[in-house]
Amino acid sequence: MTAYRQAKLRAKEVANPVYMPAHDGEKWNPRKVPALVNVRESAVASLEARGQLDECQVKTADAFRAYWEATGGVGARAIDYTREYVDGRGAIDPLPERRLTASEKLRDAKTHLGWRNYDLVAKVCGEGRSFRELATSRRERDTMADNLRSSLDDLAVLWKLATRPSRDVTRRNA
Repeated sequence: MTAYRQAKLRAKEVANPVYMPAHDGEKWNPRKVPALVNVRESAVASLEARGQLDECQVKTADAFRAYWEATGGVGARAIDYTREYVDGRGAIDPLPERRLTASEKLRDAKTHLGWRNYDLVAKVCGEGRSFRELATSRRERDTMADNLRSSLDDLAVLWKLATRPSRDVTRRNA
């Protein structure tokens, strides 16, 4: 089956990429614009489309994914000092600030969530895996969804994306 047949599009209001704060309130400069999004792009997108994740949880999942991608999905790697650049530029900083910051954020998340919940968030938000890939029964998938929501709530508070803590404080698996 081709990729375009697997896509499931849904209209959604998204942040306007060309919004200008200097012209706030002008009719031609809205903060949000309608767009089509593929709800099968990730487990987070499909949970959001079904109303199972709120806006703050989606922001937190997106932040986790950005940190995950900034580190290459595995954290800091060894530096290859023997590599020569063929485009004429000089040596680059082997550990840019963005990667260091992302590594620190992920380290803090792992400490805060515990290894089991961090692993769930990493697989779903970082790697983009679905609950069907990770669990066989409906009960396991529902439990994973509950743990994911609680973990995203906790990360939102840790990363100051929200001020409300998770409602389920008994689920720590550290």
